[in-house]
Amino acid sequence: MDLYRVTMPDGSTLDEYFGSDNEAIQEATKANHGVSEGVKVERYAGDGTLYPTKLPNGGYRGTVRKHHAG
Repeated sequence: MDLYRVTMPDGSTLDEYFGSDNEAIQEATKANHGVSEGVKVERYAGDGTLYPTKLPNGGYRGTVRKHHAG
């Protein structure tokens, strides 16, 4: 588990432990009513430095299931 800082669009912040960048991004997006716009998720390094995580292009939309015609 790593420590992350989540900054919401209104400027409020929360430091919380997550198992991965993706988990942190998912939970932050969920807390922002399913919208990733304006959400910033950063991971703390051992020395306290914050490193940005990368939201997928277009933001986080959850798992997309595609139907493959067979």
